[in-house]
Amino acid sequence: MASLQFCSECNNLLYPKADPHRRIMVFACRICQYEEASESKCVYRNDLLTVTKEQVGVTTDLGSDPTLACFLSIDGEIYLNMTSRLTRM
Repeated sequence: MASLQFCSECNNLLYPKADPHRRIMVFACRICQYEEASESKCVYRNDLLTVTKEQVGVTTDLGSDPTLACFLSIDGEIYLNMTSRLTRM
């Protein structure tokens, strides 16, 4: 995983930069022009597998939601009218 790196001379942040002559990525300081070769080619990693997905299912507090329309049927059961979109993949 990519981490922040700091200049060994002035302790400022090192920024990734391409070196066209050596064709490698280096970390360079914007203050004192210090450069060091990158050990890893990873600058940023976006891990999508750890993002929690929204779970569609029965919600326990729908009966107390005042914004949902409520219908009382003949048999005494209460039905909530909720519209939602279903996407198929």
